Amino acid sequence: MSLLAVALLLGLVTIGDALECYECSTADDPTCDDFYLMPVEHKAGCDDSNKWCSKVKTRGTVFGIKATTVERTCAGTDFININCLQSDRIKSSLLGTKREVWSCQCMKDLCNSGNYLTLSLQLLIAACVAKFLL
Repeated sequence: MSLLAVALLLGLVTIGDALECYECSTADDPTCDDFYLMPVEHKAGCDDSNKWCSKVKTRGTVFGIKATTVERTCAGTDFININCLQSDRIKSSLLGTKREVWSCQCMKDLCNSGNYLTLSLQLLIAACVAKFLL
């Protein structure tokens, strides 16, 4: 095989990078909560079956006892919520238990770092600017 043929064949081969997401859960790491600082040890490469990064927050009450968990993972889910609105919650209630689940998916590297702090800071800045302009 000539050098030109080898060069052409190598030119047809592309090297793809897997999606990279944050992976953690407040069940075993309290730093995974909404006020997330994105530690480097939470970065994980996803396998080919996972095309999304995901953040799922579950808030529940069982007979008056409240608990909240946040989980960030690679996901290959069929339920896609790319709008990531806080109002997009699924609520359920049964025999003294209540549960709210908020789920958000995205397709860029490390895009599942979202938190309330960023949103609150943006709203605070916008409110201050609006006050001075009006």
